[in-house]
Amino acid sequence: MNNELDTEQFEHIPESEPTSDTAPDGTQQQGAKPQAPYYSFKDTVQPQKVRRVGTLTMGLALIATGVVAIAVLFNPSLDVITIAKLAPVVLIFLGIEILINHFFHRGDKLKYDFLSGFVCFVLICASVSAIIIPPLYEQYGPHRYESGYRIGSEIETMCFQALSGTPVSSLSARVHLEGPLNSKQELTYQDLRPMDYVELDIQLMGSYTDKAQFAQDCKKVLEKLTAAGIPFRNIRFRYSADEGVQYYLNIDDKFEAALDAEKLAQLVGDNTEELAWESTQAQLETESEEMNSELEQQRAELEQQREELAAERQAFEEQQANAA
Repeated sequence: MNNELDTEQFEHIPESEPTSDTAPDGTQQQGAKPQAPYYSFKDTVQPQKVRRVGTLTMGLALIATGVVAIAVLFNPSLDVITIAKLAPVVLIFLGIEILINHFFHRGDKLKYDFLSGFVCFVLICASVSAIIIPPLYEQYGPHRYESGYRIGSEIETMCFQALSGTPVSSLSARVHLEGPLNSKQELTYQDLRPMDYVELDIQLMGSYTDKAQFAQDCKKVLEKLTAAGIPFRNIRFRYSADEGVQYYLNIDDKFEAALDAEKLAQLVGDNTEELAWESTQAQLETESEEMNSELEQQRAELEQQREELAAERQAFEEQQANAA
């Protein structure tokens, strides 16, 4: 609609009586100000229609969110994450609503309903959170921890039975469960999937003089674990002697587990360099203490000699004074 006023909408109203500035014959007197004509509206101007944009889209979004929430309540196994990825569809519908109002209602004024949109956005976020949080709690809450602990205890029992007669002093198993879990099922080690993995920490006892002996016992343990069918991905072997000597071996895949004892010995690490450094440091500290002790002794002897010289000088001065 054109905002400019058309002159046809006004009606000119002539003056009915002469004023003091007008002569009796209707002519305007000299020096008088001209009278401006005035007008009145024939018809009232119709106000521009206002259309609110965004209310329809947000209403549909609330309906969809409520439907999904009800569906999850009755079917907890529903893939909520995939449904949540469809959230940008709300923006698509909002754009379609804007285009429809722009092309089919050109004469109307569009008003974006920001307040309603914000309120609906908050409600949608709260609804999505209420949908997503319970499945996440079931997947990553106490059920996952209890399942991992229970399976780890089963594997430790199996290892205890399989490794009898080996120089193993302690063993612990950590189970890492990856991906979604069935919260209604009590999992055992037989339910482990290819994505799950087990880590074993094994402490050996014995009298090892070199890496080769340690690697031979590690190989025996690996063979028994493999023969018993115990699932593992990573194994950490440790040995600590009373003298401070330590050996360690990390098996990170099946290829390393299949190596013979000679090649495993090349992967064994120790703390010989650390022990050598500690020994050198201790030797240096001992030598430093001995040098400090000798210096203190020499200082004491010099102090004693100084006192003796001072006493002799005093005696000599007294003799000189008596002789005088």
